[in-house]
Amino acid sequence: MLPSLEQTRDTWGVIHADLHSGNYVLYGEEVRPIDFSRCGFGFYLYDIGQSLGDIEASLRWHFFEGYTSVRTLPENYQSVVEAFFVGSTVENFAFLSANPDEHDWLSHAVPYVVKNHLHPYLQGETFLFLY
Repeated sequence: MLPSLEQTRDTWGVIHADLHSGNYVLYGEEVRPIDFSRCGFGFYLYDIGQSLGDIEASLRWHFFEGYTSVRTLPENYQSVVEAFFVGSTVENFAFLSANPDEHDWLSHAVPYVVKNHLHPYLQGETFLFLY
């Protein structure tokens, strides 16, 4: 999937690369990211894919309505976001696996993600954009 993505001004640039609910704070009515230790160049949809797990499924469409008021999305954005969601989840599991205190949680989280996210993704089914 990655080789098929074009790096344009609307798709590629500086990203946070670890944008989840533990790495942003609310300041007034603004969401402000913190902890830029993984910051670098990448696809903007990577940050979105990573952060969508923290957004209630019924609100995700509203998120994209707001996003498209600022930046254009590619036609296939749903499948790209889901691919980045899966990739960032696997990266997170790999990071957490180094900590023995996380092993119990991972023993429950990994089978859930495989069943509810990875299998549907590999079968070409959507899992983040349920109506």
